[in-house]
Amino acid sequence: MQYINIAKAMEEIAITDMGAILADHIASSLSKKNRSQVEAINQALNFSFPLFRTRPINGNRILELRRAAMLISKTFETPSAPLPRGGRAPHESWDEQDLEVYIGQQKQAAERKPKPAGAPGPYLGASFWAYATEDERSTAITGYRESLELCTFGLLAATHATRAAVTGPSQMGIDIYADLVRIWFGSAPGTAEKVRDALHKTLSGLKTRYIRLGYGGKNVRAVGANTFKEAGFGDGGAKVGNISAIGNGIFAYAPSKSSGVTDQFVLGKLFFDSQHTTIGLTNQIVAIDDEEKMDVTRSGAVVHEATHMYAGTIDVPLSDAVYDSCGWEHPGVKDKRKLAYGAQRCLSLAKSTPTNAAQSALDNADTYRIFCELAKYHRQHAGAPVVIR
Repeated sequence: MQYINIAKAMEEIAITDMGAILADHIASSLSKKNRSQVEAINQALNFSFPLFRTRPINGNRILELRRAAMLISKTFETPSAPLPRGGRAPHESWDEQDLEVYIGQQKQAAERKPKPAGAPGPYLGASFWAYATEDERSTAITGYRESLELCTFGLLAATHATRAAVTGPSQMGIDIYADLVRIWFGSAPGTAEKVRDALHKTLSGLKTRYIRLGYGGKNVRAVGANTFKEAGFGDGGAKVGNISAIGNGIFAYAPSKSSGVTDQFVLGKLFFDSQHTTIGLTNQIVAIDDEEKMDVTRSGAVVHEATHMYAGTIDVPLSDAVYDSCGWEHPGVKDKRKLAYGAQRCLSLAKSTPTNAAQSALDNADTYRIFCELAKYHRQHAGAPVVIR
């Protein structure tokens, strides 16, 4: 289900940089409402010209502006001067100029607000309200909530492994987690502690930051001659960029540090594809034997991106040592190196790259994702052995 009238209003608002900032405030407000409240707003935006009015030549334009103005009034509108007796609220006008003035004033007001208000946690960005289905919106929020649990499992495992590194092997449960750290990150002294610290930062960010989830699924489309713009709110204020559907092979991405945008993830087509995001330990073991195998949980995709954002990880380019261990031909001078995505590449990275190297498994986002997924499995299946073929 898509809220068609809300979507049309969002598209009208978010075609300029200032409009993108206003649209993000509106999206934040909608994300705090329950389904019945959002449906009521969507229904209120379903109107046509009154019968007592002659439809002007610019009638369609007036309807678009009035729909956008009505959405603003129900989700963001800043206080204004009292209306004269019998006067009509600006957003209820049928005059094109009045509506444009009102929308412009609200865009300016939105730009002065540093970021949407609210408790820490995720909210669905404007693109989700413009393009995503109800199922996709639900999937995004569920995936984020599950990422908190997944990251917690990883943090507990790393904490146990840190303890085992100090006290020595004693309990089978702790030994399993120590083995997981050794297999996926290496055995250098202090490795478990570094994994623990990285996951602690990641979980803290997921819990304490106000995070926008952007939509990059299959339903994204261009808006006429313009492109839908979406704002991300970092510590330095709003940064605006275009939103587009992410390629078929992408689960999610976080903007680069150079963009100046923080606290946002864009969820791609594969994130909403259940064939690629429902896995168990067996899939991970099989994936180790298949370079192209890339099974990811939705919560794992969020953890991967969150480690970029809050723990400073990267997608590590594979070294010649990793190429050699996998029996691959070295890339040419102008060729791009493979990145450490998926179980086989991450395992080879840990085996072939010292942890004190400039870029090791400790720096690699997908290694943390896999570690957390396997830590959860072992926590839920106490005593299950760590199996690596």
